[in-house]
Amino acid sequence: MSAPCTTLDRRGPFSTALPDVRNDRTGPNSAECPLALVALEDPMIPTPPPPTYTPGTRLRVTQKVRVGDKAWITRVEGVVELEGFRPVGGMEMGGKASYCHQPTIRLRRDDGEVTVVALDDDTEVVTVSAS
Repeated sequence: MSAPCTTLDRRGPFSTALPDVRNDRTGPNSAECPLALVALEDPMIPTPPPPTYTPGTRLRVTQKVRVGDKAWITRVEGVVELEGFRPVGGMEMGGKASYCHQPTIRLRRDDGEVTVVALDDDTEVVTVSAS
């Protein structure tokens, strides 16, 4: 039978069923306290997802823009330089929203122009051959 975890804080030594959350998980009690060996695999702040397209991939991005009762089609083709996220919102929404981001792709067109395309649910992205 193992002894309960003892931890030291400002008030002196005390014994608890659960380890103190301030435990640095490397102290002498870490072997007796299995809860003190909590793995820190789940970060508090989520990491961005891995990129969908590798740099150097040639893409054709098609978007439909509704203007009145018509739909304009915009199409851009180029080589992927970077994939990222941009904040959505403004000061009226509490500053640049740190919780709401829109995915973007930075493309380099054949004429050397660099363009950043914001992706939404209706955006069609097709990988094309480098012909």
